[in-house]
Amino acid sequence: MMKKASVFVLCVLVGVLFMIGCATSEKGTTSATAGHPQFKELCAKCHTLDRVDAAHKAMSQEHMKSIVERMAKKPESGINLHDIDDIVKQIY
Repeated sequence: MMKKASVFVLCVLVGVLFMIGCATSEKGTTSATAGHPQFKELCAKCHTLDRVDAAHKAMSQEHMKSIVERMAKKPESGINLHDIDDIVKQIY
């Protein structure tokens, strides 16, 4: 009986540690605009920087990359298609 209780406590402890680890984001609280120097200039052409920060906090790196790729294809975006990987790495 003691062994089952120990296994249960260990499983609960591992679960709690896993949840704490998942709650800590690798991105931290850094904003997207702080991560790349041209974001203020490029993203503000079409929408608010608050919108960019909210997307950065809510989306995975892969999803954000697909959005930056889509934005780079828009006329007058100023985003160089060859810089997309660097931009996304800098904000994540």
